[in-house]
Amino acid sequence: MSPSSLQPSQLRWHRPLTDADRSPVELPSVRSPETTSSYGQILTSSAVIGGSSLVTMLAALVRNKFVAVFLGPAGVGLMSLFGAMTGVVGSFAGLGISTSGVREISEAAGAGDRIRLARSVTVVRRVVARLGLLGAALLAAFCRPISRLTFGSADHARDVLLLSAVVLASAIADGQVTRLQGFRRMGDLARAAVLGTILTLALTLPIVYFWRQDAVVALLLVASGATLVSSWWFARKIPIPPIEMTWRETLHAARPLLHLGSPRCLPR
Repeated sequence: MSPSSLQPSQLRWHRPLTDADRSPVELPSVRSPETTSSYGQILTSSAVIGGSSLVTMLAALVRNKFVAVFLGPAGVGLMSLFGAMTGVVGSFAGLGISTSGVREISEAAGAGDRIRLARSVTVVRRVVARLGLLGAALLAAFCRPISRLTFGSADHARDVLLLSAVVLASAIADGQVTRLQGFRRMGDLARAAVLGTILTLALTLPIVYFWRQDAVVALLLVASGATLVSSWWFARKIPIPPIEMTWRETLHAARPLLHLGSPRCLPR
């Protein structure tokens, strides 16, 4: 009988099974070093961002406690109302360019194209600053109608006028944060958030203690200024090759960013 005519049940081992035959076969790992490195970067970034968020929340808790004690319910409500006002104006004036700018800078950095990277950063920086300036100018121009619409009188027109500086500073700071996010500098982004929070807290306490009810607008100015300084301090460390671009080229390159980001600034 030939071996090919044997049935599977008739096949026999010519030697007894050993422990090596019974042990499971170890398959090679399919996880590449790049995947392992990516997982490590994700865990590290998550830990850094989580730690900075914890520090930010604790500092905000102390800040809000002092504001509530020295300004009272009326001051806290006025501060929230002014904050919402600057947030709405800044959101519409920004046209979502910060969100779309992160994607553009990230793609250019990933491709390793230094010319495209320089153009992307320059376009985002120019457009964000000009849109912030436009939003600040509109808020300043319509400060009296906005005060009447919000409070029923023009008594807070001067406060609304000063809030235009908050809109401009916040827009420029968003441009700096966009650069950090585009380059995936999560560590610097977390440090910038912590530094801005500490600066805001350090300046809030004396302002609230000495100015009391007149400190509402000053607190918003200080917060936006601290965010601007902290984001600039870390964004300036990213080397960007200089490039010359005309305003026509800037506007042409900004169209895709505006087309992608403008729907994000609309309320849902």
